[in-house]
Amino acid sequence: MFEKQKSQYDFVNNQLEHNKNMMSLIYGENDYAVQNVYNDKMIENSLKSIESMNNRVQIAEENLRKARESGDTAVIEKAEAEWQTAIQNRNQLEEQSAQLMKDRYTTAINQIAH
Repeated sequence: MFEKQKSQYDFVNNQLEHNKNMMSLIYGENDYAVQNVYNDKMIENSLKSIESMNNRVQIAEENLRKARESGDTAVIEKAEAEWQTAIQNRNQLEEQSAQLMKDRYTTAINQIAH
C-alpha cells in the first residue's frame, strides 16, 4: 500500500518537475512567478509524501514492537529491516523536501532581485 502511494507521489512530483522545466524552456528561466507556482505544488506534494511515510514508520515501529514481544528472531530481523527501510525512505523525502524549500526561497529572492 505504502509503496503504491510513494510511487504515486513520485509520479506527481515528476510531472510537476516536467511542467516546470517546460515553462522555463517556453517562457525563459527568469519567469520566477511560474517557477514559484510549481515549486509550491512540489513542496505540497512532498509534504504529503512525508506524512504518508510517517504513517509507514509508525506501522513499522508497531510491527517491530510486536516482533520483539514474540521473541522470534527471524520475525524480529524482518521487522527491523522494514523499519530501517521506512526510516531511510522518510529521511530521503525530508532531504528532498528541504531542497525544494531552498529552491523556492532562492526563486523568491531572484524574483525580488529582478
